[in-house]
Amino acid sequence: MKKLANKFGKSRAKIRYLIFGTFLLFLSMFINSCSSDSIIEEPNSSINEEDDAANLNSRISDYDFNIFSVINSNVERRNFNTISRWYSEGTSTQIFKLYTGDHFNGDRSDHARTEAGQGLKWTKTGTTHSFEATYNVTTDSQEKLTIAQIFAGCCGPQLMIHIRKDGKIDYGSRGNGSQVIDNGNWKGRNFKIKLTMKNDIMTFYFNGVKKFEGRADERNNSAAQYHFRWGVYSNNDVRSDGKMDKNVQVKVTGLSRS
Repeated sequence: MKKLANKFGKSRAKIRYLIFGTFLLFLSMFINSCSSDSIIEEPNSSINEEDDAANLNSRISDYDFNIFSVINSNVERRNFNTISRWYSEGTSTQIFKLYTGDHFNGDRSDHARTEAGQGLKWTKTGTTHSFEATYNVTTDSQEKLTIAQIFAGCCGPQLMIHIRKDGKIDYGSRGNGSQVIDNGNWKGRNFKIKLTMKNDIMTFYFNGVKKFEGRADERNNSAAQYHFRWGVYSNNDVRSDGKMDKNVQVKVTGLSRS
């Protein structure tokens, strides 16, 4: 009887060991599957201090802008802490994020976005206004993502720069059509974007090379006020419910806007 009890006890111990081992295996598989599409959520976790310090001539805090986020379309600097899940900044680095399932909590809810904009505005004049920055986009999203714009407050985007699901860069402009300007895969790689506008003429430079010049669609509207937007905007190409299909992180450094 004693031997039988011992065998029974050992059998129960083996069963508990197998159950616990199976639990650990599934837990490990779950963690790995989650991390494969995750972006670190700590507000400044993706800001490299060395890179940040290398661009001290371009201090983000010197520029006046608001953030259009998934939870609020007009977040002022004093309230940036309320959107730290989606936006963070260092001395000269900005991090814009979207997460799987994100959508805008308002009109046009099927277009999730974390974009900087406003601040500097202008009407059609002889002054040249410019935006320039270095980008790095990290994502497996199948969406076409807008990462920079010249925007007319009355009437919408006049020039949009996109990174496509295959990593190619293209532009779209009302009245000027659209075109892929580079066939490389630029996801996870640094690249430079420069936009300028003088009177109604807009230009787009990619890595220092002019890729587009054209007139704004609102060229006959003397009251139109323009501004630059940058960050990430989903064009809602994938999910039928309008929500983000994958996590996205856009790092912007060396910002220059005038």
